[in-house]
Amino acid sequence: MMRRLIYPNPSKTTPDRHAPSNGNVKTLVLAVGNPLRGDDGAGIEIVASLATQPCLPKSIDLLDGGIAGMKTLSLLEGYDRVFIVDTADLGLNPGEWVCLTLDQLIEHTESSVAQVTMHNAGLVDALIIGRVLDILPKTISIYAIQPLETDRHMGLSSVVRRSIPAICESIITEIDGIG
Repeated sequence: MMRRLIYPNPSKTTPDRHAPSNGNVKTLVLAVGNPLRGDDGAGIEIVASLATQPCLPKSIDLLDGGIAGMKTLSLLEGYDRVFIVDTADLGLNPGEWVCLTLDQLIEHTESSVAQVTMHNAGLVDALIIGRVLDILPKTISIYAIQPLETDRHMGLSSVVRRSIPAICESIITEIDGIG
């Protein structure tokens, strides 16, 4: 079951992902992952950490998208700019992270739209389909964190947990650059 919680932004009184942006870029930070699978919950921890930052602009929505799969496309609707935070096996050292464009993410995967079904479609597959349908936000940045462990247990490994402040800082810096 997908969670559709928009974390309250401390500078907002009523979060509304469809509200007019008053000239600001409508921005979403979307966590993807499963906290019951160890480091796969890193995105959720990052969004929760960002929710405590009073410096976030009012136009920023923070969302725990769970393991949305194809439903990711509906979560992105109405946004100009999206930051997706998830774990990904990119062959890095555990806890290392990169910020990728959609093109770079696709290059790092072996996904094929021809192999997608509604039962096994993942984030990359959803983004590829969204691109083909021309329904994606103008700009998507994917923050991918190399996990140490994704077996069935709660909680992040210490090495992944240590990367959270730097990722949050990078996202905030990129958001500040949007204006």
